[in-house]
Amino acid sequence: MLAPASRRTVAGLLVALLSIGAALGTAPTVQADLPEDTSPPEISISRPTPGPGDWYNTSIEARIGVRDVGSSGMDFESSYYEIKKDTVSQGRRQLAATTVLAFHDEGSYQITVHAVDRGYLHTTKTFWVGIDRTPPTIAFPGQLRPNGTYHLDQTVLADFTCHEERSGIASCSSRPTARNQPIITDQVGRRSLVVEAADVAGNTTSQTISFDVTQTFRVDTAARISGEPRAGELLTGTPATYIPSATGADHRWLRDGLATGNTTTTYQVRPEDEGAVLQYQTWPRRTGYPSLVSTAEVTVPYTRTRVTAQPTLDGVPQAGRTLTAQPATFVPSSATVHHAWYVNDVLVDAITVPEFTLADQYVGSRIRYESRARIGDGPWTRVSTGDLRVLPRPEPEPEPEPEPELTVVDRPTVVGSPWVGQTLTARPAEFSVQPQQVRHVWYRDGEPIGDDQDGATHSVGSTSYVLTAEDVGARIHYETHATLTPYETLAPTELASGWVRAASDGVLIQAEPIPGPGPGPGSDPGASGRAVTVTGLPTITGTPRIGQTLTATPPTYAGTPTGTTPTITYQWHRNGQPIPGATNTTYQPGTADAARRITVTTTGTHPGHTPATATSTPTTPIAKTTPTLKTKVKTPGRGKVRITITATAPGIPTTALTGKITIRRAAPKGATKKTKKAAKKPIATATLKNGKAVLTLKNQPRGTKTTYTITLPTTTTHTKKATKIKTRVR
Repeated sequence: MLAPASRRTVAGLLVALLSIGAALGTAPTVQADLPEDTSPPEISISRPTPGPGDWYNTSIEARIGVRDVGSSGMDFESSYYEIKKDTVSQGRRQLAATTVLAFHDEGSYQITVHAVDRGYLHTTKTFWVGIDRTPPTIAFPGQLRPNGTYHLDQTVLADFTCHEERSGIASCSSRPTARNQPIITDQVGRRSLVVEAADVAGNTTSQTISFDVTQTFRVDTAARISGEPRAGELLTGTPATYIPSATGADHRWLRDGLATGNTTTTYQVRPEDEGAVLQYQTWPRRTGYPSLVSTAEVTVPYTRTRVTAQPTLDGVPQAGRTLTAQPATFVPSSATVHHAWYVNDVLVDAITVPEFTLADQYVGSRIRYESRARIGDGPWTRVSTGDLRVLPRPEPEPEPEPEPELTVVDRPTVVGSPWVGQTLTARPAEFSVQPQQVRHVWYRDGEPIGDDQDGATHSVGSTSYVLTAEDVGARIHYETHATLTPYETLAPTELASGWVRAASDGVLIQAEPIPGPGPGPGSDPGASGRAVTVTGLPTITGTPRIGQTLTATPPTYAGTPTGTTPTITYQWHRNGQPIPGATNTTYQPGTADAARRITVTTTGTHPGHTPATATSTPTTPIAKTTPTLKTKVKTPGRGKVRITITATAPGIPTTALTGKITIRRAAPKGATKKTKKAAKKPIATATLKNGKAVLTLKNQPRGTKTTYTITLPTTTTHTKKATKIKTRVR
């Protein structure tokens, strides 16, 4: 085998021979024994000096250099390096003569370099780089806490931990008190402790915590109660112990948070304590130390039930109806509750539910309900309602009255002087029943007179009319229009179905009076200068409510000369407008008067005298009337309930009683929130017609008593009215 120097010489000769052969056009065959390459490649690593364990606390660069010190040269295609970050391979990369690696991200890196020369010699080198830029953390898991409070001379250790996830903790210390040594608590005031930590990579952290040393107590063992919490037994309170120890203690007992007045360490349990929470409190005494209360408590169980609410009865005590009891309430709520009914003080064994249907046999008897409760097998606590006397069944409802018919009883008449400037006054027609609406219309030669005459003193709807030049030569007559239908809006002269019309005789109008004797059309009743005098105003007595009667009392009238007695007439007004047919001393407000004010005008007349009138002070607005609802319930089939509702109201004809009736079904006892919420909504509605409505409910709960609430809503003429019925559905 040739030495390395000889190999280089032979190689040089080989190259020279190859060059000559190429020049001559021939390629001589040369055989040579080259010297063997026995030196593997060299690997060099250049990087900043690391800390312990090859850790850095900043980004770094590492340079990898490779070279072949033998004769074969480097095989860079076969040379590579591999990086593992936190044991996870990041892949292989091909080496160059110089390779620069940059490390920025935190982690632990293992770099393995493989260098191969052309003589197949191989060199491997591994180095580590750790990057840790995160400082360590400090925690206080023990008694010591930032901003903690400790009492004077309390032993508290400087207990803390230092933690570092990557490079590890190099140091963990505190000052002025060393770690795990007692902190200074021998003086009252604010204190502090500085804790410092460093990791292997050179990162550091420091935390200063402050705490207070106060002169306070700390509970060592809490107060407690011994003894049986039962009426007649003695309870004993054991005071709490404190650090530092107290020089004395105070005590008190409370019942449900309220002081009992007992300030000793013992308490005698009383019967009224049952169900209550008894508390024993104690607090220490020591000069310079604030008090610290320690509390123990026990609950005194019930040995006998107590009544918290009396039982009540709902329903009408009448044969055929059902009484429903609202049982008494007891404490504790876990007590067993039973129901009992008594007839003439004799227990009815067959009925043990809070409902009692009254048969005809009980008419005249006394009925009462009793609630009973007890705890376990203990004694019963009993409480009952008062006695109710059972009434007989109600009389059958009378057959409904036939619909009223509106007819003319007396035609209207017109009085007054038939010439221009004079006033004609009508006495309205009288009808067989009280109309709901009345209108007054004046006609000229058969045509209604409108409201558009300038200067005219009449208006449509008035019982008086002032004659004008336009009326000369015409025949004037008056009509009363009436209907039983309320609240319709029609033109003044429109006669729809249901209206009745009554007309007066016509009067031929002249331009001026025709002279003649007597008080006829050519005379003036006041021409003599005599006049009726009036003193004061008329007054109205009675309740201003629909269906109630108002009574007028006239003022004082006198004639001239003194001693003549005038005739007094009455006219009632609604909001200042005459009420047709209301000419008596009494008036009963109807539906048309709702929310309106009523006055009465009195007129004193005497032959040959000028009349005198006076008007009362208006009433307050006419109030709504209160309706009454009568119901009849039948169960015509399985799950069916038929309810007949009859409504009446003072001052309102049944034909005018309208409105939408709503029916709600009460939720049964023990119902869910969802069922109770649904029970607030109507299950059916019906419209009153002539004061009556009939509806049939289907699919109703069977076998139990069901409560229905029937409601008639308020209207402009009557108030809201509701009634309840209970029935058992077949």
